[in-house]
Amino acid sequence: MFSEVLHDKNKPLLLAGVEYLIPIYKGISKYNFIVDDCICGNQEHENVNSLYAKAREKLVPYFQQRTNKALENYYNQIATSLTSSIPEDVIPASFYAQISDLFICRDEHIWGRFNEQDNKLEIHRGQQDGDDDLIDRAAIKTYLNGGGVYVLEKEKMPKEAVIAAFMRY
Repeated sequence: MFSEVLHDKNKPLLLAGVEYLIPIYKGISKYNFIVDDCICGNQEHENVNSLYAKAREKLVPYFQQRTNKALENYYNQIATSLTSSIPEDVIPASFYAQISDLFICRDEHIWGRFNEQDNKLEIHRGQQDGDDDLIDRAAIKTYLNGGGVYVLEKEKMPKEAVIAAFMRY
């Protein structure tokens, strides 16, 4: 069933179930991104939130590896036009599917408005009536356009910016 849903994706699939069934499923599945680790045991009566917490803990290395690779790509191209930590460049690029990887600083905000039709960006020092959190909007647009979104602590951000991007072109 999961293979049918995920067949054209490259997302990790962490299996949870009784130990003897895990290798059987792996052996017949055609999905290429099954995680080596698993949550073993009968999960039938497991609380969904508890199961989610276990899965999240097991997948930390996978997501950390993806984050590190995205940051490495950014730093390898830092002297080119493919990277930016300037909000006036990054925010519009997110709306037009130009971002491959977006890095956003945890608990930071950029308040303002972006008119996609006119390509007009307004950034305000503080939140005003009708403002959006442009970091949130950039993250949503990047994700919907197939880009990666990485939430980082301030000290891990490129150039200690609040938003940065590795562009597709």
